[in-house]
Amino acid sequence: MATKLITIVGITGNQGASVADAFLNEAGWKIRGISRDPNKASSKVWSDKGVEMVAADLDDAAAMKAAFKGSNAIFGVTDFWQQVKLPANYEKAKETGQTINVVAYNAEIQQGKNIVDAAEATKDTLEILVLSVLTDSRKYSHGKITWNYHFEGKWKIVEYLQKTYPETYKKTQLFQAACFMTNFESQLVPQKVSEDQYLLSYPCDGDAKIPMYHPRQDTGPLVKALVKSSPGKDLMGFSSIITFDEIAQIFSKSLGKEVKYQRSTVDSMDQMMPGGVGRELGEMMEYISSPGYYGGDEAVKELGLIEPKELGVEGLTDVREYLKTLKF
Repeated sequence: MATKLITIVGITGNQGASVADAFLNEAGWKIRGISRDPNKASSKVWSDKGVEMVAADLDDAAAMKAAFKGSNAIFGVTDFWQQVKLPANYEKAKETGQTINVVAYNAEIQQGKNIVDAAEATKDTLEILVLSVLTDSRKYSHGKITWNYHFEGKWKIVEYLQKTYPETYKKTQLFQAACFMTNFESQLVPQKVSEDQYLLSYPCDGDAKIPMYHPRQDTGPLVKALVKSSPGKDLMGFSSIITFDEIAQIFSKSLGKEVKYQRSTVDSMDQMMPGGVGRELGEMMEYISSPGYYGGDEAVKELGLIEPKELGVEGLTDVREYLKTLKF
């Protein structure tokens, strides 16, 4: 049996590392990982496991084409929040009068286009391209949500692929990662308001259904199922669905103290985190509340979104069991 090559963008990150884990001991497959610096410690972890590590930067289109050469499968992912953290992007925002959101949005789209262009250059060997994306929240909110740039930008990458390389799009699988349950270890930690009470407060209805998954543990099984399936699918990459009301109840039991969920507003988040990031996160929460994380029934029908069970994927991380293990 001929050996196939899967090339993984972001192998040192959560999603990419999970995909690498899934293929590491898979018969008939070898792995190539892309890193800006193959000699750094996080890269050597993979080369020590037998992964071919190559140097490439998502901002370098030529290097990406060389890195993808000979690939049979490609996993591509971009990171809006990494762009938000870059000092150079803050300088660009200051110089241009744009918010950091817009600068990060444009940078992410360009990196996505570079992935797509490089995949097209590999079309002679490419069988499956898996892109980690999200729905167009502006479209499926009917113009209500306008600051959810980290969703919207990822869908712009899909639109670029559809329009520019329709034949490569026919080889594509879309992976729509759910909310990271690991955010409850950092950004979504309940806030202490008294000795006996904690508060969770976001611009989302307490009974809104939130799809969640563990990026480091669950991405790999989901993406492997896509790679081994016929192309043309758009997967809702979740392991569990839960509400903030239930999350508060779980935390109350584990802490032995009252944890209350209270709906806040986008404006209040914007005031807490000025400069655009607060509004970004607030509008994301509004979108989760309505029409829903994946765009609601309209998007599910129009995009043909499928659930993990339709690919036979089981045994993913249970968010309820995961939340019970957290300490604050």
